[in-house]
Amino acid sequence: MADGQVYGPFDTASGSGGAAELEADLGEGWTLRLSVGRTDAGRLAVREVTVRPTNPDGLPGDGFTTGVVRSIQWGWWIAEAKRVAGELQDIVSGEQWVPTVKALLAQRRQAAGRGDEFYAVVAAAFADLSATGTRRATQELAAKVDTPPNTVNRWLKEARSRGLLTSPERGQTGGVPTATAQQLLQNLIDALQGDAGKANVAEAE
Repeated sequence: MADGQVYGPFDTASGSGGAAELEADLGEGWTLRLSVGRTDAGRLAVREVTVRPTNPDGLPGDGFTTGVVRSIQWGWWIAEAKRVAGELQDIVSGEQWVPTVKALLAQRRQAAGRGDEFYAVVAAAFADLSATGTRRATQELAAKVDTPPNTVNRWLKEARSRGLLTSPERGQTGGVPTATAQQLLQNLIDALQGDAGKANVAEAE
């Protein structure tokens, strides 16, 4: 996703690692910037809002007054920010990491032989599904990878015990990959991209 492109009502948008930064010109000399990330339960939420002069060397009107605050349609902008962020990160579909879980299962590894990489991918697939708002992410993941829900529950418990998946707040569902899991996922992505690059070179030769 490249900076400088127009995304819905936003003039620029960029995102990586489960976060997105969005900017829009509000007119009257003001620019709105929203930072969107994931909650501990894996859902998209606005975590920071900034309103600043579009011209960094100027100050429009009487400055940032209560009138400016009231003129901003906060609910609409926040809803749009979460929608665009979800599209940027391909996480609203809940399908980003599910195919990888299926591919790893197809290798028919024994449970004892599954390492941190497998449980990091499970954590990511579970978080992707949780981010759609479902409270049945475990059952949905089980159905998608053709595995009993009890087995998926054991995977999630193991992922948490290895420090790869956060625990939700009391009364909530979901969870997100920890920093350790995210590094494992990035390593996996880099490895897959490297293999694809080698294959392209081989075909060219």
